[in-house]
Amino acid sequence: MSQKVSLQDVAKVAGVSAMTVSRVINNHPRVLPKTAEKVQKVIKDLGYTAVPSLRKRGRRSRAHTGIHTGQIALVLLGMEESFANNPVIGKTLHGIRSHLASNDISTVLVPVQDQKQIPDILDRRSIDGMIVTGEFPKDSFKEYFENMPLVYVYCLSNEIEMSYDQIMPDNKKVAELAAKNFLASGVKHCAFFDPSPNHPEFNIRGQEFLKLIQEAGGKVDMYLDKDLSAAPESAEQDVDRLKFKKMIDRFLSDKNRAKAVFLPSDSVTAIFYRELRSQGYDPKDYKIISCNQEKPYLEGLYPRPQSIDIQSKKIGVRAAERLLERLGDSELGTETILVDPKL
Repeated sequence: MSQKVSLQDVAKVAGVSAMTVSRVINNHPRVLPKTAEKVQKVIKDLGYTAVPSLRKRGRRSRAHTGIHTGQIALVLLGMEESFANNPVIGKTLHGIRSHLASNDISTVLVPVQDQKQIPDILDRRSIDGMIVTGEFPKDSFKEYFENMPLVYVYCLSNEIEMSYDQIMPDNKKVAELAAKNFLASGVKHCAFFDPSPNHPEFNIRGQEFLKLIQEAGGKVDMYLDKDLSAAPESAEQDVDRLKFKKMIDRFLSDKNRAKAVFLPSDSVTAIFYRELRSQGYDPKDYKIISCNQEKPYLEGLYPRPQSIDIQSKKIGVRAAERLLERLGDSELGTETILVDPKL
């Protein structure tokens, strides 16, 4: 597993905008020599390799790089189109679209609610490749996908082996950030809630968090209700609130309950806050760490919890970069690329 340096990484280290880095790479005359020298040094130090812009390649080279139609499908597998408005997916799609647009490539959003029939737009003559999020492909979709250049983001599958590239947050590091924060504050007794215990990313965060706290001599009360409904089809789909409420009831009924709580997403945290207040408890009495940096869910929460940023936009950019790499090299091996979170 590896993480490739992106143009945004270079910009951050160099202290300039991504546009300035792009101009340096393309020898733009408006960049000051001193700035260009600084950016070039960072590019060399970080080992950044740019994916050349199609504007500079010209039409002749499109066939060579696997670009024929100039269009990429963004597939929401097992999801409705409205899911694109989800904060995490929305930021990821923005990252994908912005990077592809900078390479003169357009995108088309293709929601596929069930896997009964492959949409016509996914015909190889209409698109050059796909970036997919959601369910794991089944039956005819699985066979069709195996013959398409594609990259998965946030694959919600427990499949041990995937024959596709995957771009996702480093969920073990998400848990590590939460655990280190609690331990640095002197907290040794924590609680973790997972209203979707079969969800792969939530599960990784919870199990890694449990391991790290226990290794430090602490204790984690794991609220994993195996009787909840089947896992949601996305990390952000609403959980069964009635059953989640029962989990919170169990937590509040424990006189020795933890005062530090790790929650796997901001949507879950928003529900947790509402349930605490509805039962006469104040969230400020608990140290809470959430995940995903989703402003729509965090707005209005007081005190505002710390939320781990899984770098959704960066995941989108990296997915677009990886697909361009795959289009340029059909023999490229599959890879799982993890993006570091921030707190």
